[in-house]
Order: sequence, then structure tokens, then C-alpha cells
Amino acid sequence: IRICRTVHMSEVLDMKYEMLLTTPDDVEYMSEKLDAFYDSIVPPSERPSTEGYVLKVSDENGNIIGGCIAYVNSWDILRINTLWVDEHHRKCGLGSKLLEKIEHVGREKGCYLSTLGTGDFQARGFYEKNGYQVCGTVENSPKGHVSYSMAKRLDCPILGTVSNHDDGKLHTTTFGTEEDGDFIDDKLDEYNCSHATLPNRYERFGKKFVDEHGNLVAGIFVRADIYRTANGTDVWGAANVSVLWVEERYRNERFGSQLLLDIERTAKENSGDFILLDVLDCQATIFLKHGYRIVGEIQNCPRGHRWYTMKKLLE
Repeated sequence: IRICRTVHMSEVLDMKYEMLLTTPDDVEYMSEKLDAFYDSIVPPSERPSTEGYVLKVSDENGNIIGGCIAYVNSWDILRINTLWVDEHHRKCGLGSKLLEKIEHVGREKGCYLSTLGTGDFQARGFYEKNGYQVCGTVENSPKGHVSYSMAKRLDCPILGTVSNHDDGKLHTTTFGTEEDGDFIDDKLDEYNCSHATLPNRYERFGKKFVDEHGNLVAGIFVRADIYRTANGTDVWGAANVSVLWVEERYRNERFGSQLLLDIERTAKENSGDFILLDVLDCQATIFLKHGYRIVGEIQNCPRGHRWYTMKKLLE
């Protein structure tokens, strides 16, 4: 993968600013600043930080046959990252029971919304039967497939159970450990790899602008999906922008635009397909101006706002 690692000066901005690669400390600093910006737009709840939960279903021998990993954030939103059921125990209601249990945890913690992602080879129909709605579609992610963003309101009346399937066996649903979570994640990864061509690896890197004193004034951080072609060449699939931040007094000075253009140029040089990012509604303008389009929208996420997934094809 060809990523420019040399220092170069901005071609458009004042020559006293340099563009460099970010360090881990830079990314942590930018993430904290971005979180502070979000909190200024939508004040967080009293919850001190994101809380993680692992649920597991065990058989009579104590073996894990299903599980769920989810997080509750400071905006009172439940995010379901992983839900897996062993293939020999599917179609008997375990998935619905896990979903019902983790949603109950979310409600107890004050969550009004649950969100998740799934693919065309995974469980869209299952989630729809359990009350979730598609709110975003990204084609060719992973290559040759479609991914979906889904959401469900948790502050609406519960109308009853969704599934009455039962395999006649007694299964125990309990909270699990971090090691249990790793096991559940690995099992879902195993399933995904058997149904789709997933990236061989991920390239994570960022760029930043610093002033003449070395102070960070703007930066971007990206995770690129890397695929291996038949002839052994590494190429990009999607480039996912996780952080784009500009110091307040430097906004409207094209720092963000230059960072975006640099990432797009790098992606094109490596045969990248598209750029993908998630932003709050008040951030969307700059991306719309640069040719990004909205491919997903979760309303009232966080309260009073909309959360957009945006995409730009690299042609």
C-alpha cells in the first residue's frame, strides 16, 4: 500500500503549516476534542462513560452456544456490536432471547434507542422480525455484499415476545466475561469469513497539520480495508474516516478540505473504491460540498439530531 510518509508543505494554505503523519497521542487528543464537541452539541447523560456488556447462553454442559456484546453510551443509546448463535441451535429462539435480554439491559440503563449493523449474508430479516428498521445501506461493503444500519426505539411499549420457538432444552443466559466476549467475537468472525470475502487486513493511519511551533491544528484518522487480488497485489476497498478534527479558530480555513483531499488521493492511488464516514447532522455540510452523499440516517440519534452515514465513490 502506497502511503506518503514524507513531510510536505500545504500547496494552498500558508507555507508555515506542515502536513505530517499522526502519532497515537495525536489520535487520542483529536478523539477527545471531537467528543468534547459532540458533548457541547448534545449534553451527555450522567453516565460517566461507555458501559460494555457481554451476554452468553450456555448449554447443560456449560458450553457457550450463543452470545451478545453491546455498549451503552453517554447519549443513552444501546449499540449492539455482536450477536451470534451456534449453527446447531439456530431457529429455536435463542437469538431473540439474547436480543430481548440486552434490550432489557438497555432500558434499565435509560436507553431510548438501539442500533446495530448487519450484512446481506447475516441477519437482516431476523432483526426486522424483532422490530428493527433499516436506516442505512452501503453497497460493496464488504466487496460484493451490502451492509445495513438498523435501529429500534426502546422507549415504545413492548407488544409481546417475537418468537415462540423452543428446542426443549434448558439453556442459561448470564452475563459473561471479557474472555467470553472474545470467544463470541471469534465465532461470529468465523461465520462471516465462511460467507463473504472479508479484508485480508486493515491499514490505520492519519495525517495532521501543525503550525510553525509544532502545534496540532487539524487532523484526520482513517482505517482502510485491504484486499489481496488474484495477482498478489494489495488494494483498498473502503477507507473509513473515524476522526476529522480542526481546531476551532482554524475552521473555515480549508484545513479539513485539504485533509479529505489527501485521503481521497491516497485511496485512489491504491485503487480504493470509496470513502465512508459517520457524522452528526451539523457536520454534514463540508462533506456534501465535497461530493459525499447520505446513504444512512438515524433520526433522533442523539436526541434532537440525526446521525448520518456518508459515502463518496472514488472514480
